[in-house]
Amino acid sequence: MVGLRFCAVVFSLGTATLAGILQALRWGCEPWLAPLTGKLADARYGWQLLFLYAFGCGAVIFALLALPLPLPLWFACATATALTTLADTGAANASAEAGGHSLLMAYALLTDMGAAFGPLLAYSLNALLGINTVYALCAGLFVALFVLWKPFAES
Repeated sequence: MVGLRFCAVVFSLGTATLAGILQALRWGCEPWLAPLTGKLADARYGWQLLFLYAFGCGAVIFALLALPLPLPLWFACATATALTTLADTGAANASAEAGGHSLLMAYALLTDMGAAFGPLLAYSLNALLGINTVYALCAGLFVALFVLWKPFAES
């Protein structure tokens, strides 16, 4: 019985450890996924259309995460990388069209604020509503972003 408890302790992962593993997986994929996303955006589809697809993939992934199904985590990593790369591209393009650095400064500020307050909001909602509801809300947010972005992708 003691051996079984020891194995359970050794093989259990804390939340911070799991979050670190997921971040490392995402950052490990970015050197390959970001250039691929950029090439697809530049050569074939355009960043607006790929951004739309990334919103759609994000909605599907978060909807599946709300269900008790095993899901490969690298799909979420690929979507996160695509969203980051394409959002940066969109901000750079908009800044070049506007002719100023203030747009990029505001984009960087809002991105950093999202990175700072996003986890706090997610953990708070998780405590209030439960993780499956938070995943479902995220899926709904991605669906809303997909619908709102669709006119830009079609133009």
